[in-house]
Amino acid sequence: MTSANPAEAVREFERTRHLYKDLGDEVVYELNQVMRERDLNTQIHGGVTYRVKEVESFREKISRKGYADPLAETRDLLGVRVVCLYPSVLKEI
Repeated sequence: MTSANPAEAVREFERTRHLYKDLGDEVVYELNQVMRERDLNTQIHGGVTYRVKEVESFREKISRKGYADPLAETRDLLGVRVVCLYPSVLKEI
């Protein structure tokens, strides 16, 4: 979708937001699998988590930034977090 219309972009994000949740679930699952296989799960704090941008936050950001293609230009629709206990394992994780 290419549109400078913020309302249209927000509607599209609302319609597809569940896909970002599905992707977040899959990324967390895969990362946890790899960390278990490499015995790294004890090297992180709080597990692997993710968040999908809230619709209101998306609306505010695209209004403020004036993106030509809001869904393509917004880089933080999905964020994954891994908190390492020790800097020495960061590269391996």
